[in-house]
Amino acid sequence: MPNLRKKPSGRRKQRVRITPEIAANICELILEWRGPFTWERIIEEAERVCGHPWTRQGLNKHPDIRKSYQDKTIALTNSKPVPEGDIAQLMLLEKIERLEIENRRLCESVRIYDELFIRYQANAHRKGINPAELEKPLEPVERRGQRAQPIEEHEQGISLVRPVPPRSR
Repeated sequence: MPNLRKKPSGRRKQRVRITPEIAANICELILEWRGPFTWERIIEEAERVCGHPWTRQGLNKHPDIRKSYQDKTIALTNSKPVPEGDIAQLMLLEKIERLEIENRRLCESVRIYDELFIRYQANAHRKGINPAELEKPLEPVERRGQRAQPIEEHEQGISLVRPVPPRSR
């Protein structure tokens, strides 16, 4: 029996990965969003701004974009109705909203780094490494033809290192 399925004509569009720069652009687009807020509209606007189509699932897989979307939906549900009035006041209210979202995201990052630091400290303690060993300065890296020479001694015993150019032979 012959195959009756039609083959797609033309070439398929090549998928484009979401780089950190593209993700940052889409996150900013989401945070500055005005009007009805849906994934479909974000996809359309992201394609217009970045020049590549993505699916909701593709955008949602990226943690920064997903977090920005969640933060914006929370901000929209918690926001008060926008009063009619001075444009400058409305713009300042929007700026406050964006800064509050950014502040929440940064606080979450600090919390994650604090947990990571505590985990590192606990693992170092389990391995028998004491805090004094962890605080020792790193040994200078000797590159080809360069010697490291201490510049000065820091107040906590950390030596600042300046590379010395190789001697002429």
